[in-house]
Amino acid sequence: MDEYGERFRMTRADDAQQAVDGSAVLAELVDEAVFKLDSDGRISAANSRFEILTGRKRQELVGRQLSAFVVESKADNVAAVVRALRTRPQGEQTTLAVSVQTGGDEPIACQLSLAVVSRATAGDNGELVGTVRPVDTAGAELERRANQQAAVARLGQLALESDDLDDLMLDAARLVGSTLDCAYCKVLDLDLDREELLLRQGVGWQDGIAGTATVESNTNSQAGYTLSTEEPVIVDDLDTETRFSGPELLTSHDVTSGISVSIGCIENPWGILGVHDTRSRAFAEDDANFVQSMANVLASAIDRHDRTQELQQYERIIETVNDGVYTIGPEGRFTMVNEAYCELTGYDREQLIGAQTSLVVDEGVRSDVVELEAEMATGSVDFPSIEAEIRTADGETRVVEATLALLPTGDQWERVGIVRDVSERKAWEKRLKTKRTKLAALNEVNTVVREVTNGILDQSTRHEIEQLVCESLASCGSYLFAWIGEVNARTQELELRAEAGIEGYLDNMTISVVPSNPMSQGPAGKAVLTQEIQVSQNVFTDPAFEPWRPIANERGYQSVAVIPITYNGTLYGVLGLYSDIADAFVDEKQAIIEQLGEIIGHAIAAVERKQALMSDAVTELEFEIRDVFAAFDVPELSGTITFDHVVPVDGDSYLQYGRTTPELMAVLETLEARHPSWESCTVLSASETEVRFELRITEPPVTSLVADAGGSIKQAIIEDTDFRMTIHLPQSTDVRGVLNRIRERYPTTRPVARRQVKRSETNPEQIISTWTEALTDKQRASLEAAYFAGFFEWPRNSSGKDLANAMDVSPATFHQHLRLAEQKLFRILLDNPETRPSIPQ
Repeated sequence: MDEYGERFRMTRADDAQQAVDGSAVLAELVDEAVFKLDSDGRISAANSRFEILTGRKRQELVGRQLSAFVVESKADNVAAVVRALRTRPQGEQTTLAVSVQTGGDEPIACQLSLAVVSRATAGDNGELVGTVRPVDTAGAELERRANQQAAVARLGQLALESDDLDDLMLDAARLVGSTLDCAYCKVLDLDLDREELLLRQGVGWQDGIAGTATVESNTNSQAGYTLSTEEPVIVDDLDTETRFSGPELLTSHDVTSGISVSIGCIENPWGILGVHDTRSRAFAEDDANFVQSMANVLASAIDRHDRTQELQQYERIIETVNDGVYTIGPEGRFTMVNEAYCELTGYDREQLIGAQTSLVVDEGVRSDVVELEAEMATGSVDFPSIEAEIRTADGETRVVEATLALLPTGDQWERVGIVRDVSERKAWEKRLKTKRTKLAALNEVNTVVREVTNGILDQSTRHEIEQLVCESLASCGSYLFAWIGEVNARTQELELRAEAGIEGYLDNMTISVVPSNPMSQGPAGKAVLTQEIQVSQNVFTDPAFEPWRPIANERGYQSVAVIPITYNGTLYGVLGLYSDIADAFVDEKQAIIEQLGEIIGHAIAAVERKQALMSDAVTELEFEIRDVFAAFDVPELSGTITFDHVVPVDGDSYLQYGRTTPELMAVLETLEARHPSWESCTVLSASETEVRFELRITEPPVTSLVADAGGSIKQAIIEDTDFRMTIHLPQSTDVRGVLNRIRERYPTTRPVARRQVKRSETNPEQIISTWTEALTDKQRASLEAAYFAGFFEWPRNSSGKDLANAMDVSPATFHQHLRLAEQKLFRILLDNPETRPSIPQ
């Protein structure tokens, strides 16, 4: 820059003498490179500073396009700006960053400013004058970033201090507009129907625009287009924009460039934050990130504001659920009443909602309330309450005490009232105290259940799960101790698996699960036999608990609850829970702790399945069901029906996929009308030798029962009239229990062979386990149904509409589940080295 300045000083005096008019002299006096462009966009004049900057004489400059002296990467942008500006009104100007070619080896970073100085007629191109000023890009960039970071920090501080969203939005618009040096900034509010965006707050716009102007939320506008994208939208020149058109709000303010971003998540956005300028601006990605950061601060503030208002409304109601509660709008009409208030007044909810308060109180009461509201609004009263008479629906009057509060709703407020009959105050207080005590106890149980639920997800073995459950429950102040036991298949008695808060509770104690044995009539035995929660609210008065009363007296407990631990019909054991007070397990508590059985059962099943998938050895079981269609008068069959897969769908329905011969397919179709659990039998594809079919049934098929036990199907066929199946089960699985479940459905089931086999090196179950955990039930069901129904074949055996009908969902919902499932599956297969299938070399 020193050499550049020296050259300027040496040539400045000589060149100034050659100036022939005042503008040329003025151009020589300024400390910037100055040039002029004619109506064709070519350089028509330049001062000596511009000559020195470019390293060229004036005769080399005149007649050439300005873009010829800009580095190639910026040349097209400069040319486009010049063309656009030539058609703009006189006085229009713009500024952009460029790199200018100099006489040296390296270009110089500069700030280029252009302005329209003359327009002969409306249809002619205007003449432009411009200046070029070298800039310190590093320093400018640091200053720009620092200003943007300071603006984000300032808005974050304002968001913590302000309770008024509109004030905060206006502050945000001011900060964004001033930081980016733009003429306009706006905050658009998306309505509930997602059809329009309201200009909620902004700066720079015409008076009266904020709060009234709207923009369509479709992709024809910049704001609407922004709602459909996940990234900020940058516009350099709105006139040449092809993605959308300029809405009236922007065109009427001569907007040329800008940035818009979504406020809130893309799935459920709150609105748009946009900043615009009348100049053609080449905004940087950092500028867009800055605007997005400001929008993120606004989104957090809006979310906090909404949650705060909800809490303010519901906390006041929940705290007094046993009293009459109402809200009254600014017009003096009831907007909400609870059941207690309806009982107090004798009116139905429908009669009260929308009615004036004069329905239940006279004019004097209403005047007193208005005065009290005024005091509440100024904060001059600490405990606003009033005693008055109300009229009931049957014409009686009651003296009540109402505690009031004001709930802000925009510029106005609603009045919240909590009403109680003073004559029954003591009874209400006692009832309320009881309720609160019960609620505290329920909250304690809820907390423990949540802790247990969260804790068992991190355990890797069944023993760890069971021990954690017992320890968590025993540490709760409501219970003395807890244990988990399982049935010994040989002795048919309960054996201890885990305990906490006590040692050796089941030692020297007999709890049978044989119905005829008297020792099976206690809560634990009945829980096993019925697979339902069993409670003894007072063990010293419960006749069924008589055999264990000495132990209860010794251990100091009075009430017992035993919860079966089950998953999909499989009983893993029972959980015993003991309290030192009677009636400790009220209905509300039972409803909560009963869920523990299913939660623990689900966790144990998941752990055992995971262990089974990681184990090299499995139990291979072969069994046979003789004459499987005997009950349906089916003619003698000859041939094979192979079942490939079953997919559970909504409710109790299943889709069973298989293949057989055309002759046997005709027989299967006749069963549709005779088999009570067969809803439909659909041919998916057919050839001369094979038919692939889809069977919709309402009872779990054998394949589903095996899957529930953590097993996998190696083979499942019906040959002639006998059903034969070979399955693999985890080594820890109760094989007898699996067979018994199948026998409940098919009494002629008999085992053929049982052996321990080594899992093959190719382990698709591990891959299936990975993507099963990643997919939701709906996504997995849609993917499996599509595959086995031939959706991926060409030509397709089933369309998306067919599968949607089969699964009782809309085609759009089905395709959405299928698309997400495909995306997750391919990501697992191709990105995850642990599940990516190896390809033999």
